[in-house]
Amino acid sequence: MWFLPNFAVLSGVALLPYFWWVTIFTIFTNLWQGVYGWQAIDAAVHFITNGVTMFVASWTGSWAKRISPKWLILGGQALMIVATILMAFASARGAYWPFIFPALLLGLSRVMITCTHTNIAIFKTSLAESDRMTGTVGAIFNGALQLGSAVGIAAATSVESSVKKWSEKGSEGSEGRAAAFWFLLGIIVLETAQVVIFYRRDVSAPTDAKQEEHKANFGEVTCSTATVSVECRMQEQKVSDGREFGGV
Repeated sequence: MWFLPNFAVLSGVALLPYFWWVTIFTIFTNLWQGVYGWQAIDAAVHFITNGVTMFVASWTGSWAKRISPKWLILGGQALMIVATILMAFASARGAYWPFIFPALLLGLSRVMITCTHTNIAIFKTSLAESDRMTGTVGAIFNGALQLGSAVGIAAATSVESSVKKWSEKGSEGSEGRAAAFWFLLGIIVLETAQVVIFYRRDVSAPTDAKQEEHKANFGEVTCSTATVSVECRMQEQKVSDGREFGGV
């Protein structure tokens, strides 16, 4: 499975989306409630608009029919880089509208697009080999999402805490948060580089052996291996009956 075209690359990309989301939410909710003294509802309201953009971005799956997943993923990662840089410079109480809001608007929507099209691409890669692998592929993809968030947030908060200890302002200062965002930026750049270098668009996906066997037995029957419709079965039966009586 790991030797399928682009499978390892896409599994690596799957480490990023939840890592980015969890890091952003953790840092800003702690800042707004723990340092600025906001109520929980106030912090939640500042994420509502961005939640709507994420929902809208989740409906972009049809783009994969017209645009290569490589460019969709790279486009999402490029804007995540811009968003993360904006957050690293959001050091003042009044930085929400000029820095944080546009960063969340860009970043959260593009992370959703990256996640959506990584999901589509990794299943396309596996289904081209065999439809029996979909359960395993789904488990690997979701495992990578969770692994990225668990390890990533631990690393990011460790960086933030370490820098805070050396900062004169402590939690009131922005050095720790900025360091966590620069660390996150480095991870995004590495992920982007591995997609640019290792994602291959010229790979022709292998044909499903079951489809070849199906074609050899029944001829050109327009049924996919995942489709079990009445029309397909009737067409197969006609071809089979014709062969039995010498008609085909």
